[in-house]
Amino acid sequence: MNSQLSKKVVLFSTIFFCGSFLTFIIAASLNISSILSACAVTLAGSLIPGVKARLEALLYCSCFAGMCSGELGLGAISFIVISVIGALLFIVLDDKFTGLGGKLGTIAFLACAIFVLTRHSYA
Repeated sequence: MNSQLSKKVVLFSTIFFCGSFLTFIIAASLNISSILSACAVTLAGSLIPGVKARLEALLYCSCFAGMCSGELGLGAISFIVISVIGALLFIVLDDKFTGLGGKLGTIAFLACAIFVLTRHSYA
C-alpha cells in the first residue's frame, strides 16, 4: 500500500469514526432519536470552513452507520473497525454508482453488516 493511500485510509477512517461514534453516543446519552443525532453531527461538520465536499459526504455517510441499534452492544472498538471498513468501502465505491441515490446509506449499511456478521470470527 503506498503512502498516499495509507494517509487517505487513516484520514477517511478518522472522519468515519468521528461521525458514526458521535451520532451513536449523542443519541444514546441524550436519549434522542438517531435521526436528530445524525442531523446535528452532519450540520456541525458542514459548518467547518474549508472542508471539501467529498469529506462532507463521508461524514454524512458515517452518520448513517452511527444510527445503528444500541442493542448490538457496540463500543468504541467496534466503531473503529466499522470505520475502517466504511472508509475502505467509500474509497472503492466513491466513483461507482454515480447519480444513483442511496449510495452513502448502502456503504454505511455494508460496513455495519460486515462487522456484525463477522465479529464473532475474530473476537
